[in-house]
Amino acid sequence: MSEYDYLFKVIVVGDGGVGKTAIAVRFAEGVFRDDYKMTIGVDFSIKTLDIQINGYGMRRVKFQIWDTGGQERFSYTRPLYYKGAVGGLVVFDLSNRRSFENLDRWFTEVAETCFSIPLILVGNKADLPDRVVARSEAEALARERNIPYYESSAKSGQSINTIFDKLGKLIVMIQEGLVIKEEEEEERKHKEYIEKYMTLADLAFQKINDANYQEALKYLKEAYKYAKEIDYKDGKKWIEEQTQLILKILKQQQAMGTQQPEIYMYCAYCNRKYRVAKIGKIRCPKCNNYLSSSA
Repeated sequence: MSEYDYLFKVIVVGDGGVGKTAIAVRFAEGVFRDDYKMTIGVDFSIKTLDIQINGYGMRRVKFQIWDTGGQERFSYTRPLYYKGAVGGLVVFDLSNRRSFENLDRWFTEVAETCFSIPLILVGNKADLPDRVVARSEAEALARERNIPYYESSAKSGQSINTIFDKLGKLIVMIQEGLVIKEEEEEERKHKEYIEKYMTLADLAFQKINDANYQEALKYLKEAYKYAKEIDYKDGKKWIEEQTQLILKILKQQQAMGTQQPEIYMYCAYCNRKYRVAKIGKIRCPKCNNYLSSSA
């Protein structure tokens, strides 16, 4: 019986000095060193990890981690080490802006050799205080490329095992055809949530037309949950616009309700009218006769 279910060759790429070797060593050996030397060509690490595939049980995965030299002079030899890789990490240094700006080159280099393999974007050195790349920037790039993003620290161990666990899951699911099942489930969920959104939005619209604004707000709130869950931008925008409109109308109604009505009393002798707080025994300030409530 084999000691593992899968043997995966994975590559770790990125500019020189971003911490690729430190990540590989921290994962494989559980240690961090301050005196890593520049990788000449490639370094090689091995570790076996038990990975839980949601709904499909446990898989024992043996990782072969190929840590490639990031310097330009290795650009001709690196693709040789990429061959046969089934997944990879694309790493940049959170305290080094240029390493982030160079990421497109690394994605292109991997794609030219490995075609379509699962990748994870990793912002390393999260323990340093002088970061120059915002999380939002990195997350935006990851969304654009439809890949996961993690921030790590090889020094503290932050996210290191989580990253390889996630990569292992992605590769196993591709190998076993489970990605298609997940995509089908995601498509089913998207369709279901769109239908629920449309039903609630239609009910809200009817209540708005009936001037039943409080009920409309309830339906809009429920519809927003579904729109947010599937990131339906047009739906969220419409709900936000309708909500703001209703709140404006309710505010106006409230203001009108708190306004005091204009009350007047009249002096028959002076032929003048006076605005008063309420009807009562009030004398005319000019002739001192009582005012009447009607002209």
